[in-house]
Amino acid sequence: MRKALALALLFSLYFAGPLVATDAGPNAPTAASSIGGTKPWVNPANAQAQDGVFTVATSPFTDDVFTGQLTLTGFGFSIPSGSTINGVTVSILRKASLTTPSLVADSVVRLIKGGTVSGNDYAAGTWPLVLTARTYGSGTDLWGLALTPADVNASNFGVALTAEMISESQVVTGSVDVVTVTVSYSAAVTPTPSPTVTRTPTPTATVTPTPLPRLTVVIASSGSVNVNAGGSNIGQCDQTTTPCYYSISSGVAVILTASPAQGYGFSYWGGGGVCSGSNPVCSFAMPSAATGVNAVFLQQTPTPTRTPTLTPTVTPTATATRTITPTPLPLPVFTLNIAGYGSVGVTLGGVGVGGCDYPSTLCNYSVPNGTTVSLTPTGQPGWAFSAWSGTQCSGGGNCSFVMPASATDTTATFIVATPTPTRTPTPTPTRTPTPTVTATPTITPTPTVTPTPTTGPTVTPAPTPGPQLTINIVGHGSTELTYSGPHPPSWMGLPYVCDYTIQPCYYVTYPISGASVLVTPVAASGWAFSAWSGAQCSGGGTCQFYMPLSPTNTTATFIAVVATPTPTSTPTRTPTAIPTVGRKFDGMQSQKFDGVTVSKVNGKT
Repeated sequence: MRKALALALLFSLYFAGPLVATDAGPNAPTAASSIGGTKPWVNPANAQAQDGVFTVATSPFTDDVFTGQLTLTGFGFSIPSGSTINGVTVSILRKASLTTPSLVADSVVRLIKGGTVSGNDYAAGTWPLVLTARTYGSGTDLWGLALTPADVNASNFGVALTAEMISESQVVTGSVDVVTVTVSYSAAVTPTPSPTVTRTPTPTATVTPTPLPRLTVVIASSGSVNVNAGGSNIGQCDQTTTPCYYSISSGVAVILTASPAQGYGFSYWGGGGVCSGSNPVCSFAMPSAATGVNAVFLQQTPTPTRTPTLTPTVTPTATATRTITPTPLPLPVFTLNIAGYGSVGVTLGGVGVGGCDYPSTLCNYSVPNGTTVSLTPTGQPGWAFSAWSGTQCSGGGNCSFVMPASATDTTATFIVATPTPTRTPTPTPTRTPTPTVTATPTITPTPTVTPTPTTGPTVTPAPTPGPQLTINIVGHGSTELTYSGPHPPSWMGLPYVCDYTIQPCYYVTYPISGASVLVTPVAASGWAFSAWSGAQCSGGGTCQFYMPLSPTNTTATFIAVVATPTPTSTPTRTPTAIPTVGRKFDGMQSQKFDGVTVSKVNGKT
């Protein structure tokens, strides 16, 4: 049987003739929609034609959010049957209203095959201020997919785009004018009819894509970083494209190679992630969660070349030149600690290298001896900078010092901001005048006035951060978290939205007695919430529990909705409930708090 199939295949290839390469497109979509995300795209149909009319997504004033998935399909290809698809090129004409410190950047750029987001994620780079077209893929790039003419001709073939909007107390807007697709293929020229070989199609299993963990690379000063994953170069990040984002499968070997620009030198890896130290080459296995690195470059002072004069015995006029290369010494390390909720901006030699903030709590920097280090503390909402402590800084306000030759450290302490109380003025007593008597005057003694003490403001000590709550999301959906305690969880504004594109999400709370956590699942379009799992939640629907005194977690699982034929309904009789004598039965309600299920019947526990 195998020999017969092989002969038939060789026979068909022999008569199929040569392949002729050609391109179809660029074609624009005929259908567009926005799915899920924190900020959906407004008027997504505006991305179907290049006409200066945009589909836009706008961030809040202070939040860092992800847009909805801009889904573009129906590109109207008619690739001849039997052709070979060689590659797919996607062009996105887009711009951003701001670029620094607020910005818009690619989060997801993938193909849609058979109605499912599939293949490699080519998201990379920030969006420019000027309307610019960026291309992804090429005429020889299949995006990691096996594509046929039927796949690209289908109405559900297309492009999925998600953007990240980083807002630094500014409103930032991302705009897309049009998205086009070009398909490169080779059509077979058939000079002689070839026998028809009937093949039994292999059923294709529908696999729900799992978002890949993301690597973020940030360039400080002038230089670039080459990113190699699994033995292949997948991109290069420099000061014109930073920050850069790469979606890489967990466990894949990653090699980062830092190259300084002219007149600069590589200093160290920062960010508290997978890379550290001053070696320009960093190797690691991609973790299962998102991670990031900072590549720090500093301007270099040229090393002088010494030219000693040698006086040989035989030829006194000869002069030899010798270059002495000093052996580099390890750079001293500066350790910055954070106590409480706040952040510290760090500048080394006049070059900003990012900052250290809660929940990192401890950041290390390799700094050349003699470099000026400047620190700027900023409290999070509801918190205020208190004081410096440690080796280098003291008191309040900004701190600046010169890096010594050995390791050193300092700590920035933040406390809860307490409003200044209104002082009650001390009342002025009324003195009784001395009365005049015709006879011998009697003098009324002057009363003794006791001043009312003034009470100063009470300083509330900073509460100690409590345990961490981790929320995981399986499938396409999100969760909204509310918290009834006096100190809400950190780093996000109410309601706390955790989306499947950024999960897992972490929340640091305070174990206040009586405070409760309420988590509500929200399914993406075409998906449905299935069930809770983990330490705190189970079953379906909204989950409420009291925050324990130790770290805990829960997982929300969403499943794809599959359309099924509606069965013919058979009328059923509803049994009549027989109430208990003397009490009307209204039903039972159950709710789980901190692992304990409480049931109520007729409103009584």
